[in-house]
Amino acid sequence: MEIKKRVRRLAYIFFILMILPLINISRYAFFCSEQVELLPNNHYHSKGLELRGRILDRNNRVLASSEGCERVYPFGECFEPVLGYANLQYDEDGLEKVLSDRLQGYPVPRNPWQAYLILNKRNRNGDDIVTSLDVDIQREAYNALRGYRGAAVVLDVNTGELLALASRPAYDPNYSSLKANWESLSKDDESPLFNRPLQGLYPPGSTFKVLVMAGALEDRLISVNEIFDCNGSMTIGDYELNCHGSVHGRINLLESLAYSCNVTFANLGQRLHMSGLRRWISCFRLDENFKYVPLASEMHVPEDSNLAAEAVTAIGQADTMVSPLHMARLAATIARGGEDIEPTLILRQLRGNKVVWRGDKDRKRHKVVSSVTAAAVARAMRLTVTGGTASACNGGTYSMAGKTGSAENPQGDTHAWFIGYAPVDNPRLAVAVILENAGGGGKHAAPVAKEIIENTLPIY
Repeated sequence: MEIKKRVRRLAYIFFILMILPLINISRYAFFCSEQVELLPNNHYHSKGLELRGRILDRNNRVLASSEGCERVYPFGECFEPVLGYANLQYDEDGLEKVLSDRLQGYPVPRNPWQAYLILNKRNRNGDDIVTSLDVDIQREAYNALRGYRGAAVVLDVNTGELLALASRPAYDPNYSSLKANWESLSKDDESPLFNRPLQGLYPPGSTFKVLVMAGALEDRLISVNEIFDCNGSMTIGDYELNCHGSVHGRINLLESLAYSCNVTFANLGQRLHMSGLRRWISCFRLDENFKYVPLASEMHVPEDSNLAAEAVTAIGQADTMVSPLHMARLAATIARGGEDIEPTLILRQLRGNKVVWRGDKDRKRHKVVSSVTAAAVARAMRLTVTGGTASACNGGTYSMAGKTGSAENPQGDTHAWFIGYAPVDNPRLAVAVILENAGGGGKHAAPVAKEIIENTLPIY
């Protein structure tokens, strides 16, 4: 009898050892199939592009859809490279890649839950994604960049929704064009595949002075009436900082921003110290991840802490690196009277006609600086347009406020910046423009921003 018990016990053990691998295989087959499919070394995944959901603009105009086994992009290069592409030969990129799980339909059920859905609803299609982008505004921003290499971001001041993310050069993501031009696109020194509005990182140049002025005023390190003496340069240890040939003389704070006086803002940088500069970067939430904007790069926060670094960081140089999205967010915060709203790119996820996810559900607002401080910075930004370095923006149908920047670039010629908003009395749109290696922001970026504002406000 004892022998039978031992044999039975051994049989149980062997049965368990036999059944465990089957359970593990079943786990992968039914519950982890999607994770296994996405493994980089899995060459047998099924894209199911014919079932993939659509990407739509804010007015439900189709930006990407499937026709048979191909993705179709009706607006061609206008929305590239932010939108990206999806095809069997070159895989996925851009929003098509980061939203793939939501968009992807399935040709066969991959787990019991999907089988249940098919049996009950007979629907194998992926979900549609509604973005905040606007076809008309995107087109105007893209056209305004003609002749330049760079990016433009247009943001709704009241909601924080991104209306345009334009980039040049770009490419046609439709498969026939991509296949014909892939080799040249991937080797092009102009980097047409690069997502400049969200992932491009550049020194902000003098546009960063908007943040420095707001921080110094809020910390009461300065008043709008304080007078500075600018003789055109400033020596800090072994480093000499200059105002690019300009001698501003006796100048107050508002004029210092309007005429972009480096001496004044180097002084403010020394008053704030690196700890204060980093703190205000954090207060404006420029160092945070963009929770509601897929693909967005993080800002590179300045690391040096010496006296020269304090001065150089305050004029937007040193090792500070930002994207056009960061600077559009900064301009919008001033336009709202000192309140920040987390930007968003994805509005809704649709399953048929049903909304299954909303992008604005948990977005946070918070007061960065007082209304008094924001108003002072806004006056200086308005003066920058009416009589300062951004005078190319003056005189249009809509009143604008803004700040130019000419960011020195170790890899080549100076980058041209402009950030701002309009109309001044009732801000609706904020804009950031970066033109790579173009030169002065007032000469090049400001007119591009003005064209975008003049052409988009009438249609939004």
